Amino acid sequence: MKLQVAIDRMTLSDAIETVKQLTEVDVIEIGTSLCKEYGLECVRTIKKHISEETKILADIKTIDQGKYEFTKYFEAGADSLTVMGVSSIDTLDKCYEVSRVYKKEMMIDLLECSNKNIAQIEQYQEAIYCLHFSSDSKKEYSIKQVINDFNIDFPKIKRVAIAGGIDLKKLKELEESTVERAIVGSFVTKGGEPNERVKELREEMNSWT
Repeated sequence: MKLQVAIDRMTLSDAIETVKQLTEVDVIEIGTSLCKEYGLECVRTIKKHISEETKILADIKTIDQGKYEFTKYFEAGADSLTVMGVSSIDTLDKCYEVSRVYKKEMMIDLLECSNKNIAQIEQYQEAIYCLHFSSDSKKEYSIKQVINDFNIDFPKIKRVAIAGGIDLKKLKELEESTVERAIVGSFVTKGGEPNERVKELREEMNSWT
């Protein structure tokens, strides 16, 4: 399982200082607010301050203009980009096509997608499907139950990520899951020393092997 840490709702200079500390992270996510405020420059700048092994996901949440947005951000240096699952099939097709041309990743954000929506977009075999729980929602959920239900309902989808309120306690629920990527945000960036929080998460993940 890969660990992705979301850097969001901060200045670009603070984001740079944060990513410098995240040496044990597989993927740095440049959050939507950073993408909106700083545009392509945040990708180019942050890429200069991470190792070659660390990947960048820009959470641009594309919902239209798929070819244009994906092309621009891939050319700026992003390794993965997000498109909303509620987008039109035409938009998803264009995003997927650009991702394959650039040999990079498309992540489909399933925020507010119904099972009916997901059933219509399960054909992108190389894409990562992100089960995303809204930060605005106060609804409690069981990660194990959500993943089990998803695997039963959508057996064709093999690449799954999970995001939304993931902390050390919720991460423990992923030990025997098929999830490819755990996405953690405020637990790392708002909880003290980011590198110490990442070490806690890594220790937990390493204990599974």
